Amino acid sequence: MTISDNQLIGNQLYLKGSTIISAKRAEQAKSSMENKSSEKIDSENNINDIAVIYEKSNPNNLRLVTYAKPNTVKATALSKNSIKDVQTKLNAIGYSCGTPNGMAGKNTKAAVTSFQKLCGLKNQNGDITDETITKLNSVYSRSQKGVLSRGLRNNTSVKKLQENLNKLNYNCGTPDGTFGVGTENALRNFQKANKLAVDGLAGSATLNAIQKAVNNLKQPVKASRGLSENGFKLLASYEATRAVKDKKGNVVSIPILDVGDGMYTIGVGNTVKKTDTKTIQEYKRKYGVDVTKVGTQVDIKTCMKIYNDYVNTYTSAVDNLLKRHNYTASQNEYDALVIAVYNRPALAKEGHALDTLIKNNNRNKNDWRKTLVDEYKGLKNWNIYGKGWSNRIEDELELYFDNDYVRNH
Repeated sequence: MTISDNQLIGNQLYLKGSTIISAKRAEQAKSSMENKSSEKIDSENNINDIAVIYEKSNPNNLRLVTYAKPNTVKATALSKNSIKDVQTKLNAIGYSCGTPNGMAGKNTKAAVTSFQKLCGLKNQNGDITDETITKLNSVYSRSQKGVLSRGLRNNTSVKKLQENLNKLNYNCGTPDGTFGVGTENALRNFQKANKLAVDGLAGSATLNAIQKAVNNLKQPVKASRGLSENGFKLLASYEATRAVKDKKGNVVSIPILDVGDGMYTIGVGNTVKKTDTKTIQEYKRKYGVDVTKVGTQVDIKTCMKIYNDYVNTYTSAVDNLLKRHNYTASQNEYDALVIAVYNRPALAKEGHALDTLIKNNNRNKNDWRKTLVDEYKGLKNWNIYGKGWSNRIEDELELYFDNDYVRNH
């Protein structure tokens, strides 16, 4: 559509080379015209559909025209096919316009109004504005690609998204399949906490991350179950400095060491006195390991069995923590907690970082990061070891929240 100078189409005014000055009431505009003064025209917009055109080329030429709120985008005349397209798309994303017929009747106006309100658009009166069409096309196009976004209604995928976010303590309210501002905010909070693009859109990356987090909640672990093999490997990657690793960086074996003070070290955190012949014989019988043969490589599975049988201080601390707050952890959560407590046992004590987070059932990764780092910052060696501790915390958080057993930091 070609717009000529100062053309009024429907209730939308198109101007070229002119300044619009709105008036509260017709009387004000009329008076200003009579006085040929633009200063008396109130620039504050009001409901009255009155405006004055002040021609730059001729200051004395003031004309009164019908005009609605200057800051409101008004509807442009649409063809029957354009209206039919709007109706089709609204029906597809959960609104009820009836059979698309190209006529903007009562049902269509109600559907458009609902869509505008749900999306928080400026115009919410049911007019099919350019802003409305742009937003509708965006929501519809994304939905066709499996991306959920604000504006969808009566949508089963949105309802599942809301249920999952609620399970992860990102509150969406009652799951109803309608993607409004509450769902968008909850989604953004999840994305921010999990280092995803914070766009409020539920695409494949975000949906997969949410489902992964929910799946982790469905794997309860009993107290004193011990570290999983993958959890032990991650712990060993930190604690067994002389461990043998494969090409992917996974620990495959750990050598027996003579650490002095009359002690042998086997695996991670386990020591045997050189004079303790009873325990030395027990290791031979139980694990097939001669702890006196310093330098012998002990495979990772055997090291893990020894750890779970003898090094129970840290698992016991985690068990007590979970029992204290009646919290059922998934295996990856349990492993992350044990690894964290191994590095700093005080974390699991009452009033300390992990105790506070579990007690409050906090599921926000950013909160966990801040709480843990703040506790470590209170240690006198933070300036020396702070970077290494921070990296380890990141791995622990990725394990706890994302089921990621890879040492990434």
